[in-house]
Parts: sequence; C-alpha cells; structure tokens
Amino acid sequence: PTSIQVSRLAVFQKEHLAGWLTEEQSKGYSYIVNKVQSTAEYAPCENGKPGGITLEVFDATSKMKAAVNTGKPKVTLSIEIDAGIAKVEKQFERRITTTVKDTINVLQQDLQSDVLGFGELIHRENKTYWKSIRKDWEYIFPEVETDVEVKVNLKRTGTIVNSYQKDMEE
Repeated sequence: PTSIQVSRLAVFQKEHLAGWLTEEQSKGYSYIVNKVQSTAEYAPCENGKPGGITLEVFDATSKMKAAVNTGKPKVTLSIEIDAGIAKVEKQFERRITTTVKDTINVLQQDLQSDVLGFGELIHRENKTYWKSIRKDWEYIFPEVETDVEVKVNLKRTGTIVNSYQKDMEE
C-alpha cells in the first residue's frame, strides 16, 4: 500500500507564496481553524525527564472572538479537546497552547498572512472599526493581540485489566 506523509503547509499572502508552516505549526493551524477530528498527540515528560505520553484526541473544537480595546484589535481563541488517557490534561493544554501560539506568531511575524481570517472576524464583530482600518490591515495584522485558551477533557480513561499491581495482590 502507498503511504503519504505531509510535513509542511504552504501559506499564501494574496496570490503569492508567503512561506511554509512546519509539521507542528500545521497542527496548530488545524486546531485553530477547527479541522481536528481525530489524531494522536505526544507530549514528552516535563523537566527533561525521559519518556512521554500519547493522548488520543477524539474531537477538538475551536472558537474565535474579536474585540477592539482602546482602539486596538484583539482576538481570543478557545480550544476544547476531548481525549483519552488519565491525569495529563494540564500538560496537553500547555503543549497545544504553545503549538497554537507559535503558529499564530509565525503567521503574524514571519509570513504576515491572515490565513486564519482575523480580519474577517473583526469585520463581522465591529464593522465601523473595520472600515477605519481595512486599508492598513496588512500592517495592523502582525500586531493583533491574541489570547489562547485550551481545555482538554479526558474521555474513556477506563481501567487496565490484569494490571501489574492486581497481579501482585493475588
């Protein structure tokens, strides 16, 4: 059987190639635009200890909101993840938050491409403000403040049948 692995995602600014997102940044993009339905995420142990854990993601939903505070646009992203394994929610929340923030930073600072639709979001939320800035959006976009909130809900944690501890008790 043939296997295809995609390791980078092309980003366009208008009709020109602005650059590429890495595999990790491509995952961040997928979380932001609500395109993750099922995947596996690996997180290494904290404090540089060897090992790590893999989390099975069953579903992920994201929501974006825009606001204008003191004349500056701000976008808030909320991502909620349903996954399976035990007692690692915070570790994965930090990992996905870092991935998403890194993706936004690359899009704003390096590629300067609003592929996430922040401009459209601000237009929908505040048409008057959008009219005053739309001509300068390409210069404003890299400076848009973003907040990222990630919530991991563990599902299907279950129990281990014939665990080592149970064998030792018998």
